[in-house]
Amino acid sequence: MNALAWPAAHSYFPAIVCTEHDSPIDALVALCVPRDEATDLVAASWAAGRSSCLVTALDGGRPVVVLRTPDGRWAACNAFFGDLCSTPEEAARRLSRLLKRRRRGYVAWLPAERAGPVGNS
Repeated sequence: MNALAWPAAHSYFPAIVCTEHDSPIDALVALCVPRDEATDLVAASWAAGRSSCLVTALDGGRPVVVLRTPDGRWAACNAFFGDLCSTPEEAARRLSRLLKRRRRGYVAWLPAERAGPVGNS
């Protein structure tokens, strides 16, 4: 489990790492996001400033997140929004229950105003 910076007034959730990549587009594609949609998502994040977390839902509704790691790579993760928490410590406890042998995870966060339902529009 890895710690990231904890901004105030956010919702926190566990994210389990599937793979790591050198770019956010490659990480999204590894999660089965079509390349053109991945490119659009990354380009849209640039308008909001430097983003370290990109969230989407796959066609089947499974939420996924791409996170910037402390090493500067991009982690393609399964997101667990059913476990939204008000503190990073609570999300870390939930993450530790979700992790199995040799799996890694992060506690990720969303701004409180974006912590509602996630999906493709």
